[in-house]
Amino acid sequence: MSLKIATFALLSRLTTALLAITSSLHGSEYDSSTTALLLSSAKTPWDATLEPFLTPFVRWDAIYMLGIAERGYIYEQEFAFFPGLPLAMRVGADAAGYFVNGAVGRRTMLVISGLFFTNLSFVWAAVALYRLTLLLLADKHLATSTAILFCVCPAGVFMSCLYTESPFAFLTFAGMLQMERGRHWVAALAWGLAGLFRANGILHAGFFAWFLVVRRGAWRNVNLVRNMAKTVLFTIVVFAPFLGFQYYGYSVFCAPEAATHRTWCSKPLPFIYSFVQEEYWNNGFLRYYRLSQLPNFLLAAPTFALTAHALSSYFPAPRPPTHSPLLAPRLLPYMLLWLALALLCATTMHVQIVVRLFTSVPGVFWWAAGRGGRGVVSWFMGWSAVGTVLFANFYPPA
Repeated sequence: MSLKIATFALLSRLTTALLAITSSLHGSEYDSSTTALLLSSAKTPWDATLEPFLTPFVRWDAIYMLGIAERGYIYEQEFAFFPGLPLAMRVGADAAGYFVNGAVGRRTMLVISGLFFTNLSFVWAAVALYRLTLLLLADKHLATSTAILFCVCPAGVFMSCLYTESPFAFLTFAGMLQMERGRHWVAALAWGLAGLFRANGILHAGFFAWFLVVRRGAWRNVNLVRNMAKTVLFTIVVFAPFLGFQYYGYSVFCAPEAATHRTWCSKPLPFIYSFVQEEYWNNGFLRYYRLSQLPNFLLAAPTFALTAHALSSYFPAPRPPTHSPLLAPRLLPYMLLWLALALLCATTMHVQIVVRLFTSVPGVFWWAAGRGGRGVVSWFMGWSAVGTVLFANFYPPA
C-alpha cells in the first residue's frame, strides 16, 4: 500500500505542476518579479527553454529562497527563512553541475534541484503519514484516506514549489513515526533537521516529555533520573538547529566588528527571527486584527472551523479507542500540538497561512478523513486548484 500512496502522491504533484504551468502560460502575471529575476541571470539556450516551466514555482517567498541559495544571507529580513531548503538547493545544484557541465545556468539548476527536493519530500511525507496513521489508528481505510487528503490539501501548490512545507512535513511525520516505534534518538534527529526548515519545529520537543514522563509514568519508577536526562538531551537535539541559526544571525549583526548594531541585539533573548517577524512581516499578538484583513480571515475560516470541530469533540476528556479511534487517549499530544499551532496562528500570524501551517499536523487529515465528509473533500480539492492558479500567476493569497 505504501507504493500505491507514493504513486498517488507523485501523480498529485504532476497534476499540480501541469495546472500551474498551463495557467501561467495562458494567464498574466500580477507581479513580474520572478520573470525579472530569472532574466537577470546569464542564460544558456536550455535556460531560455526551461524558464516558462519554472517561473510558476518561483513566487512570493520562493524568491527569497532562491536568493539565499544563490549568494547566502545578506539582508536582515532574509532571516525569516531558515537555511534548510536553500542548503538543499545548493547541494543538489552542485551535484547536478557535474553532469550538465555548464549547459544549464547556476540559477536554473538551483530552481530545478529545489523543486526536485520539495516534490520528493512530499511523496515521502505522504508515505510517512500513511504509516503513522496505520500505526496509531489501526485502520487501513482511514490511513489511506488520510494520505489521499494530504495529497489534495488546500496548500498543495506550496508543497510543490520552493517552499519549506514538504520537507518540514516529511521530517515531522517521520519523527512522529519513529517516536511511536520507540526510536527516540532517530525522532530527535528528524525533528532537529525539521528545525532547519521552520521555527515551529522546536514544538516537537514536547513529545519527549509526553512519552518519557507521562505515557511511561517515569515519575513512578526507578528510571526517573535517566528518563528525565534523556528528555533533556532529546530536547537539546531538537532545539540545536534553531538556536544555531539564531546565533548565526547574532554574529552577523551584533558582533563587535559588525557594520551595524541593531536594537534587538541588546534584548535578553536576542533572536533575530522574532525581531524580523515583527519588524518586516508585521507578525505579533493581534497585529493582524484589522478590518482590511477580513478577506484573509474568511479564507482561513474553513480551516479554523474544522479545527474547532475536532478539538471540541476531542477535549476535555479523550474517550476509549473503542468509541472512535479519533478520540483515543494516545492521540492527546498530537491534538495538543494542533491546539498550540491553532492558537499561535490565530493570534500572532497572518491567518491565511493556516492552510500551509497545518500541512504538518496529522490531526487535520485524520479528522478530515474520518469526520469531514464530502464537503471537506470538495473544499480541499477546490481550493487546491484555485490556489494553484492564483499562485502560478503571482496573485495573493500566499
